[in-house]
Amino acid sequence: MTFFEYLQAKGKNSLLASLEAAEMGAPYPYGDLAGDLFKEYLISGGMPEAVRSFVETGEFSEARTIFNRLQTAYLDDIRKYARSRENSKYLEIVLEYAPRLAGSIFKYENFGGSGYRSREMGDAIQTVEKVMLLKQVLAVNSTQLPITPKAIRPKKMIYLDVGLVNFANNAYQELLVGEYNGRVMEQVVGQSLLAGGISRPFDLYYWSRDRNEGTAEVDFYFQYQTRLVGMEVKSGGIARMKSLFSLGASNPEVSLVRVSWDGLGVEPWQYGGTKYKILSLPFYLVERWYDFV
Repeated sequence: MTFFEYLQAKGKNSLLASLEAAEMGAPYPYGDLAGDLFKEYLISGGMPEAVRSFVETGEFSEARTIFNRLQTAYLDDIRKYARSRENSKYLEIVLEYAPRLAGSIFKYENFGGSGYRSREMGDAIQTVEKVMLLKQVLAVNSTQLPITPKAIRPKKMIYLDVGLVNFANNAYQELLVGEYNGRVMEQVVGQSLLAGGISRPFDLYYWSRDRNEGTAEVDFYFQYQTRLVGMEVKSGGIARMKSLFSLGASNPEVSLVRVSWDGLGVEPWQYGGTKYKILSLPFYLVERWYDFV
């Protein structure tokens, strides 16, 4: 379930209607409420049974039991896709470690500290991706259409659901801080972007310069109609947006987006003597990114 569907399940229909009607340039008076409910969604995730449990009880504790049962069911099911007992162990490693790596860059070789080779782990990860439990986000270094991904570069992991990710990492309210908080915010934005692909074709990437060109990496990168969009998941200041500015400098036609807890709007920025316009998109409106881009 997406965040908007989560609000519907909780009976927050008036708030949902206000989010669906929010417009650029118009003040939005319910940002604090929407933000608080998004933080709930960030913890509970969108697996329907877990959402139903939380709506009925107001407690997250039962969700752990549900996630444990779901994870066990996925493990039992994925074994059906193994060509042999030997092959099964690679799939099991993927199901164990993929949610732990959600929102971060990974390599096939020695995946999850397994010591297994790139070929076996690559095949296993691709199998789990085919049954739609995860998404490999490929790297791109170009700023021109058409998008040509770099298949041999490390990938970014987006798992099925942020609630399952929290369960695998044993992380709940008091632990959504520090480095993990940054990864889980990329996870929830990534799964929200991919959920929109149900109704429209959507290929998700991340932008990363080649090493010989310097260090710059933008969390998400994709095509929308005839334009490219670079999206950073941030809540910090200008010093933490250098990669987004670097992408904008490479091609001024790329639409630049900053997703954070800040309000909706278009922000003027200046960096390195160049002026930029960046779309500020709050987490609770990520599902409507295409309206505002």
